[in-house]
Amino acid sequence: MIKLIKLMNKIININMKKYIIILSTLLLLDGCANNIKKIEENSPEILYNRAMKDFNKKNYSIAGENFKKIEELYPFTPYAGKSIIMAAYSYYKSNKFEDSLTIIENFKKINFQDDYLEYMYYLEILNKYRQLQKNNKKDLMKIKETLKDIDNFFIIYKDSEYKKDIINFKNSLNEYAVKNELDIAKFYIKNNNLIGTINHLNNIMENYPISIYTPEILYRMYIIYKHINYKKEYIKYYNALEINYNDSKWFKYAKNNEDK
Repeated sequence: MIKLIKLMNKIININMKKYIIILSTLLLLDGCANNIKKIEENSPEILYNRAMKDFNKKNYSIAGENFKKIEELYPFTPYAGKSIIMAAYSYYKSNKFEDSLTIIENFKKINFQDDYLEYMYYLEILNKYRQLQKNNKKDLMKIKETLKDIDNFFIIYKDSEYKKDIINFKNSLNEYAVKNELDIAKFYIKNNNLIGTINHLNNIMENYPISIYTPEILYRMYIIYKHINYKKEYIKYYNALEINYNDSKWFKYAKNNEDK
């Protein structure tokens, strides 16, 4: 959060007092001098500070709406860019992931050379990751989509300051993906679809060679081939368990099966 605030503060390079003076002069020329005080009270700087107060009080949803309004009311001030980024972040903090993602997508289209585009790509991944967490990581298509976004992020930003976080997200999402794929394989097992099970487990091992579920996958392959008495294959998986995961419960299950 501190990094984000510092990043936001770099955006402002226009003296807002000059902005008020210019606007006030125009209003005087137009015969609207009585509205100057009202305009000053609703300047983008003051509105931004109000929104920031809401954010600091953890009223993230209200803050998001107020930051968004600043960009809509004052699109040509230095507070516009600052506010839209804070709006996206505020919506993320309030778990309004779709609202945050909509803002980010629009920002990417308009500001494709912006200095803060990297952060917005990072925030996009963060939104999708938290969204999956809230939904109990059940949507395999969205998991794969987010993993693809992560791969694309590293193509563009190889040495990103967000690299460590995103690698952690990727590792976690890979585990989610394997868990979902393994659930499908278990469905095939339950329905005695041995060919479907073998194909699916092979696909998991090909795409996710190392995960916390690898011992279980090896064990299930061992059991299937043992069941159909395909000795060469079931010995291969038994040995893989013994060599790499001999302290796991899955190897113990396999060993007990061999000892019968």
